[in-house]
Amino acid sequence: MDENQLERVAMILNDAYFATWAYSLSFRDEHHNYPPTHMAKVHHLRSIVQVALAEHEQYDLAEDFVQFGRVQFFDRQTGRSYLLRSHAANAIEQVVLQRSLFDANQYLKSDVVMIVYRFHRGGLDLSVVGTRHSRGRTHLESSGRPTFIATWSYATAEGKPFDQEAHGNPFEELGDLGKEEEEEGGSEG
Repeated sequence: MDENQLERVAMILNDAYFATWAYSLSFRDEHHNYPPTHMAKVHHLRSIVQVALAEHEQYDLAEDFVQFGRVQFFDRQTGRSYLLRSHAANAIEQVVLQRSLFDANQYLKSDVVMIVYRFHRGGLDLSVVGTRHSRGRTHLESSGRPTFIATWSYATAEGKPFDQEAHGNPFEELGDLGKEEEEEGGSEG
């Protein structure tokens, strides 16, 4: 997989990040400079990504567990299904899995590719990894270590680099939006 295959997804994530920044600033203005919770910002970002994917002709948004913030979609051009997960959530899940000395679960390989995202001062990193699930469950987890694809610097909707100094710094306000990501679809069975 190369970065061209994920270019549109990266732009959607960047646009959602800036929209979440605007939401956070507006919330502060309306509520005596108190910020929204981290979870509110994460859900806001994910909701915007869900809408953008649902409205784009290249993608079909998977409706399962959308209300829990899960972002899974089918790319009509590549014929692949993708699941979006933050770098932090994926790392936490991997630590939990490594703590068990003996894992008696039988895992089934999935055709869904996980896109692991991480926002940082320099932009947005995207990595990919295969997925698997336990027999009788729908919760997908990564099947290994993610492979780094590329970094996209922050850009405006017009594709121009975003001048963080001129407009304030979205990263200072939002951070990576993945530190405390909830387990998606906790009742997935």
